[in-house]
Amino acid sequence: MEKEIQEFTEYLETVKRLSRNTVLSYRGDLIKMAAYLQLQGIVRAADVSATALSSYVLDMEKKGMSAATISRYVASIKAFFEYLLREHEIAEDPSFF
Repeated sequence: MEKEIQEFTEYLETVKRLSRNTVLSYRGDLIKMAAYLQLQGIVRAADVSATALSSYVLDMEKKGMSAATISRYVASIKAFFEYLLREHEIAEDPSFF
């Protein structure tokens, strides 16, 4: 999933023209999501399910992360999967959880 995350962050920089700090925040959020999913045996973006993403959000809640922080992570995740769907990298957007 690293390749897709890299392509997405390049898109955010070059097309969306977001600030470097914003891009780094998105990247960090997505790297953490990918690490969690990898522990669940999911390594390809195309294999991510809504259930896996819901599990990730529940895990963040269990760890005591604030609602604001979780909301930021969810926004990053949604933007990432919307991008992948638009680029035809995935067939369905799993971020509707």
